[in-house]
Amino acid sequence: MAGLATQHYLTFVQQWQKAETTSRTISSATVNGLLCFRTQRETFYGEVKASAAVSDDIEVRKLEAADWPIFNSFWDGKPSWQNSPDAIDRSTHNKTIKAAYVDGECVGYMIYSSRFGRASQMAVHPDYRHHGVGTALLNGMAADTAEGYSLQVINIDKGLPQAMQFFKDHGFYERLAQYEMLLPL
Repeated sequence: MAGLATQHYLTFVQQWQKAETTSRTISSATVNGLLCFRTQRETFYGEVKASAAVSDDIEVRKLEAADWPIFNSFWDGKPSWQNSPDAIDRSTHNKTIKAAYVDGECVGYMIYSSRFGRASQMAVHPDYRHHGVGTALLNGMAADTAEGYSLQVINIDKGLPQAMQFFKDHGFYERLAQYEMLLPL
C-alpha cells in the first residue's frame, strides 16, 4: 500500500541510560550522535571574536521559503530528521528563514524559531566560511529572539567538528547530547 511507513526515527537523550538500553533491545541502529548548544544573548554578544567581524559586503535578507537546492549545496552533513527539509517545510509558519548574500549571490542561510531563538539549520558556502557570514546570521537570530530567551542550536551532528567549534567560538556551550536511531518496521 502506498503511503505506509516503513521506518521510524527515534531520538534519545544520551544521559537517559534506560532509553538507550531499551532502544538497543528493539534492534534500532544508531544513525547519528547529535549535540545541542545554548548561550545567553548577552554572552553571545560578549563572545564574538574580533576575527569574526561582519563585513559590510554581507547582506542578510528574510526569505518566505527555503531555497533547498542552494541551501543543500552548503551542507557538510545531513540534518537530523527533526530538522530535515520536509520537517522545516511543514513548520514554516513557526520559522524565520534568513539568507546571507555577497554581491547578489546566496552564500549562507539560517532557519530558526525567532521568538525562542532556536536554530534548526545553518550553513555557509565553504568559500565564504571565516568571513563573518555565520556571525551575521547569528546576529540576526539574536536580534529576533524575544527578551529572556537563550539562543539555541539543536541537533548538530557530532561528525561536524567545524560547526561545533563555530558555535563554541561564539559563546555557546554543549547542553545536551542525543542519539538519533532508525527503527525499521
